[in-house]
Amino acid sequence: MLYSSYHNWIRKNYGRADKCSNIDCRKICKKYEWSHIHGKPMEKNIESFRMMCISCHRLYDITDNTRKKMSICRIGKKHPLFGTHRSKETKKKMSKSLIGRKVWNKGLTYKLK
Repeated sequence: MLYSSYHNWIRKNYGRADKCSNIDCRKICKKYEWSHIHGKPMEKNIESFRMMCISCHRLYDITDNTRKKMSICRIGKKHPLFGTHRSKETKKKMSKSLIGRKVWNKGLTYKLK
């Protein structure tokens, strides 16, 4: 069964999350989600989930190991906010190709640093 189907099941049977059960919550977020409790089996059981604000949910789910896996899988792929990851060599080539062209929003020309 897909991970999202468990979350859909919990929302359907128990409604939307409406509070944060994290005792260390900083109360900076007003939106709440159901979070799967680490170490519990993934099953359709309320005991496997708890309510969390989005901020606490991200802090709970994204560990150093998860961050490392995400960065490894993103190499060479387009980032939703920052565009494609490029090597230093590619960035240098792109900079050199712009020398002498007018900057689109300033009317200036690119110069080599």
